[in-house]
Amino acid sequence: MTKPDINDSIQRFDEHHIERHEYFLNFKQQNKIGLLFIGDSITRRWLEQPQNLLWDSYFSKYNPANFGVGMDMIQNLKWRLLNGELEDIQPKIVVLLIGTNNLPNYNIDEVYQGVEGLVDVIQQKLPHSKIILMGLLPRDPDDACNDYISIVTEINAELFKMAKTRNLIFLDIGKEYIIENNRVDRSLMDDGLHLIEPGYKIWGDRISPIIKEYF
Repeated sequence: MTKPDINDSIQRFDEHHIERHEYFLNFKQQNKIGLLFIGDSITRRWLEQPQNLLWDSYFSKYNPANFGVGMDMIQNLKWRLLNGELEDIQPKIVVLLIGTNNLPNYNIDEVYQGVEGLVDVIQQKLPHSKIILMGLLPRDPDDACNDYISIVTEINAELFKMAKTRNLIFLDIGKEYIIENNRVDRSLMDDGLHLIEPGYKIWGDRISPIIKEYF
């Protein structure tokens, strides 16, 4: 089976994706958004650490919105951004973290191109928003790959170059989660992929001074 092109815009039809997309469309109509996080489950799970309290402690003063959807690939996020989620909002900052779900089936160049395509969409639709582009986070091996950390390092090096040319803020916190033997710290990412509360505190501590600078 041929894999979808990294630059495609792909709608998902599962209940979770449909429900979250509809929720986001309603949320932005009823709330003024100053700070927008967009991404996959790593972004979404901010709201579970615990019961929203950690998210609120870092970001509530900025009128935040969390548009993360579990299992989204780059192409699924692109569909969401092209289908209403960025319309009629003017956040001061957009935080973008996406790409880990593409790693098993796409190469370094493709993931980079996909993220750059999302930056194109965001800058077109939100020309006055400052983008904080997060480097992909490390993850432990699985059946598809034994060394995601090296792949992520190469992707992030390319994203760093792109960020400089596109006037983005690039924030790579991945080294914070890696321990000896080139594995992730399971006290921060208990399944080797998703952050848990101490891992989110690292992210919050690192990104908060940057956000504060723009508010």
